[in-house]
Amino acid sequence: MRPRPAVSRHSPRPSTSDLTGAQLVVALLGFNLGIEAMQLVIVAMVLPPLILLARADRYRTLRIVAAAATAFAAVGWLGARVGIANPVADVADRIGILALPVVGALWATALILVLKDRRRSPAPTSAGAPVVLSPATGGRSRE
Repeated sequence: MRPRPAVSRHSPRPSTSDLTGAQLVVALLGFNLGIEAMQLVIVAMVLPPLILLARADRYRTLRIVAAAATAFAAVGWLGARVGIANPVADVADRIGILALPVVGALWATALILVLKDRRRSPAPTSAGAPVVLSPATGGRSRE
C-alpha cells in the first residue's frame, strides 16, 4: 500500500515536499506568478481612485489613518507569526472580506469629488490665457 501524500490544512493538494525537482520549480513559479498577478490587479483597482483623491483636501488624513491601520494590522500579524496569539491579527484577518466594498467606496468617493470639483471650477476664459490681476494697470490683463 502506497503512503498518502501530506495534505495542507488549507489546501487539498499535496505539499511541495512531495514534488520532484521540475515539479517543484513549476509549482513555485506558478504560485509566485499568481501572487504577483494578483498584486497587479489590486494596484490597478486601487491606484486610480487614490490618484484622484490626492487632489482632495482630506487626502492627507485618509493616508495617515490608512497607514496607521495597516501598521497596526502588520504588528498583529507579526505577533501571530512568532506565536503570540492576539485579537488584532484575528480582526485583521476577518476584515479581508470588506476589501471589495472598501475599493467600491474609494471609487465612489473619488468620482464624487471629481464631479464636485468640476462644478466648482471657474469657466475658462474666452481666449484660454490665464487672467492676471495687475495692480499697476488697476485691472485685468492677459498674459
